[in-house]
Amino acid sequence: MNLNETLKRICVGCVGIPLILFSSYTGRILFLSIVNLIVLLGLLEFFSLMEKGGYSPFKVIGIFSVLSICCEFYFFHGHRIVELIFVLLIFILIRSFFTKEGERIISVSVTLLGILYTSMFSSFILIRELPVKGDLTYTTMGKIVMFIFITIWVLDTSAYFFGSAIGRHPLFLRVSPRKTWEGSIYGSILAVTSAIVMHFVFIPQIKLFNILMICIIIIIAGHFGDFVESLFKREISVKDSSRILPGHGGILDRFDSSIFAAPAVYIYIILIPFS
Repeated sequence: MNLNETLKRICVGCVGIPLILFSSYTGRILFLSIVNLIVLLGLLEFFSLMEKGGYSPFKVIGIFSVLSICCEFYFFHGHRIVELIFVLLIFILIRSFFTKEGERIISVSVTLLGILYTSMFSSFILIRELPVKGDLTYTTMGKIVMFIFITIWVLDTSAYFFGSAIGRHPLFLRVSPRKTWEGSIYGSILAVTSAIVMHFVFIPQIKLFNILMICIIIIIAGHFGDFVESLFKREISVKDSSRILPGHGGILDRFDSSIFAAPAVYIYIILIPFS
């Protein structure tokens, strides 16, 4: 990346990072709105990629679906998700009746994949609005969401710069030839280091063991999310999901790690006692 692109990347980060961290800490409608926006833009990017590949997703139903899922997570904490998915599936199948013969199954499949893939990011809402129990106060959950974002940013940024500087050995050449073992290792080390520092300085009420486990989950899920998005782009033969974020590419390029990290961390939080 040249100096101009690096400066653009820094400028976008200077605006986006404080906004995301502030909304994560305050929660409620502001955070819901930010997550809604990211999920919506991510879905539109995904559908745009699929259209470049010759597919025809159902855009309107897709938009309605992801926004409905985000709102369900906020107002009902996932308790009505089965009923909601059933209704959305019915609408998608009805829409397929009016699609050109020979494209129906692939259009339904691409639409569902886009909805499920991008909606996983809305798991941040489930984490942020988790009912208070033990040491998990509303403020603490805000700090955990901030911790997740910061850990992902440290992982992605350090892996990128170390990989660009000293990377020699591809991590998964078949899917993402630009990702290297060197970048991954150094990125993971810095992510763990930052997690330990944040535990003592920022979130001491959560056991160090749980902080490290969450960090490891983020590293694994983050790498997986990165590979998945690279797989989509490689299949369509594009470099970036879009150019909406100067220096970063698209929403999916920026939040691909978060898409899988959020539900993975949520599952850990609800299964493992923190107190």
